[in-house]
Amino acid sequence: MKEASHSILAEPITVGLTRKCLACNKRFALEHLRTAEHPTLGHLKTYQCKHCGVTFNFATRLPDGAL
Repeated sequence: MKEASHSILAEPITVGLTRKCLACNKRFALEHLRTAEHPTLGHLKTYQCKHCGVTFNFATRLPDGAL
């Protein structure tokens, strides 16, 4: 299973209303797999694209020291 990576932005990346896959650009493709608590990032939600299989982690907070 592949995992996508992203650069750090001013705000954490969110899933969005269309659940568009950031790897294959298909709309309504992301399925929620699990939610976990992370000490630094808050709620960490994991989604997987049902078309290409790439997994994405979406956090509610940026890591400490992020620009």
